[in-house]
Amino acid sequence: ARRTLRIFPVYFLLLAFYALAARAAGPQPWSYWAMHALFFSSIAEHYHFWMFPAPAFVYAGVTVLWTLSIEEMFYLVWAPVVRWVRPRRLWFVLAAAILGAPRLPALLHRSTFPEYRFLPARCDSLAWGAALALLLWQARAGLRLPPLRPRFAVAAGGLAALLALLLAATGGHRSNLWFAIFGYSLLAALAAAVIGWTVLSAGRDHLLCRALRWRPAQFLGKVSYCLYLIHYPLLLLVGAVIS
Repeated sequence: ARRTLRIFPVYFLLLAFYALAARAAGPQPWSYWAMHALFFSSIAEHYHFWMFPAPAFVYAGVTVLWTLSIEEMFYLVWAPVVRWVRPRRLWFVLAAAILGAPRLPALLHRSTFPEYRFLPARCDSLAWGAALALLLWQARAGLRLPPLRPRFAVAAGGLAALLALLLAATGGHRSNLWFAIFGYSLLAALAAAVIGWTVLSAGRDHLLCRALRWRPAQFLGKVSYCLYLIHYPLLLLVGAVIS
């Protein structure tokens, strides 16, 4: 419910604005806007390249909406799994997603990186977050676990080094097969380790913790979702002003 209240109002308001702006530029394939409204964009855009008359800021704005599609489909699929599968068996489901998802880019990859916006090929990123949530839940439930905070720090350092090596070798571009297979998985695992360390460090006097408690940082956290939705059109606007 909290995620719905955070995501839906701004999302549908912005989607309506983009659709009306595009309609003013010419006839529209309304199936395209229905696709976004129903959060099917990550699936549909994997199979179809859409072209229609629209201002540049509309194209820039809808570019990021596929990520919301993946997020909403994840909620629909993962919530019943969590409800009906025992926590111990959830680890097997998560392991299958983490180990299996990188195999899909190897099969689907082309120079146009179609797998980049395809949920089955990106579900390991969501699985890493779910694994972190499950681990922290088990820690709060009193299960005997090794100290997690230092292990998160070590894992983050190792993953950052591996990701840096991969970036140096591939240039970090989506069209590169090796980065498509391993890059985003490493990035997701690194994010999970950093977030895990940060959660367990809350309230400490560490420099990063103090920075995150800084009032401007808290404000950015509150508006980050809206900024994400509009950052491409803003970049276009800033570029136009500068030029």
